[in-house]
Amino acid sequence: MEHYNLTIESVFNELSIRCQHVWNLIRHGKLKVFKVGRRMRISRGEINHFIAKNVIVPKKRSSNSSSS
Repeated sequence: MEHYNLTIESVFNELSIRCQHVWNLIRHGKLKVFKVGRRMRISRGEINHFIAKNVIVPKKRSSNSSSS
């Protein structure tokens, strides 16, 4: 069963980034968190939204190069 609310540790493990980077994303408002008691959680939807906003699509290379 997939977890829909992730811990901070789960997020940095899943995204393969440093813990400090996750905290920076939260601090700068790029990831939204909510609290359950004293613990912070990030929703699966928020992670998916973050990934979708930050996808880099490589540009197509032009085939104008001439080869001899």
